[in-house]
Parts: sequence; structure tokens; C-alpha cells
Amino acid sequence: MFEVDWKTPHLWRKTANRRPAAPALQGDLKTDVLVVGGGFTGMAAALGARDSGVNVILLESNEIGSAASGRNNGLVISHHSKASPAEFEAVYGKTIGEHYNRMVADAAGVAFGLMQRFNIDAHQVQEGWIQPAHTDTTLARARQFYEEWKAFGANVSWL
Repeated sequence: MFEVDWKTPHLWRKTANRRPAAPALQGDLKTDVLVVGGGFTGMAAALGARDSGVNVILLESNEIGSAASGRNNGLVISHHSKASPAEFEAVYGKTIGEHYNRMVADAAGVAFGLMQRFNIDAHQVQEGWIQPAHTDTTLARARQFYEEWKAFGANVSWL
């Protein structure tokens, strides 16, 4: 079994400014929305809920951004890691699939927008992303992803 060593510094921890920890929860609390996980997705969900006027509590068992958000090499990619947009729709249906694909396509814009809105110095650069392919099979898969994201309306280019 793979064990994660949360104490070993990785790129995010080496380059991010230290932030004071939030106070531990004490006593009984009531909230409209409880968000579990203080990574990019959890923090964006908590901020969106707060902006809509509801009471939000965000729980993180470690440091903010310490797990997947901190271990992703600093990349914010608007793309499913393993499925194409059509494959996602085939599993979850057209309505949910389209909604989720739109959320994924807009993810980098949301992340960079939050960084700008809250003046977060994350050494962010929004210059695009390249998907390399090292075999004919991965090249065909990259082409499929490109064609489907282009048909979906995403801003993609084939190089």
C-alpha cells in the first residue's frame, strides 16, 4: 500500500508563504453548508457558498492545500485526467455530463479569478498547457481529447 508522507516538503510547501492555521473547532456549531477539504475545489466551493449568503464551515485535517492541490506540481488544467468529455457524458448522462464538462472547462478561469480577487500570490502564470504524446496510441487519445474539447467550445489548439 502506498503511504503518503504529509511532512515531506513538496513544491507547493517549498514555495508558498506560510499561513496561520485556523482555530480548531470547539463545541457545537450550526452551518448551512459544510465543505470537507481545503484544496482548490473545497476552498472555491466554500467561497461560492459564502458569496451566495449562506453560513459555511470548511474543514481541513491538515494544512490548506496539503494534499492533491499541493501535490499537483502547481498545475491548474481544465481537462479530465482520464476521460474525454463524451466518455464522461456516456457514464453520467447528457445533462450532468455537459454541466460537469463546463465546470471542468472553466476550472482554470475560476482558480485564476479567485487568485486575482483575493490577491493571492501563488506565483501563478496562465499561459496554456501542452499535452505531450509519446506513442501512436497516446497521440490518438490526445487527438480525441482535442476534438471533443474543441466541439464543446473550449479554447484549444492542435500543434
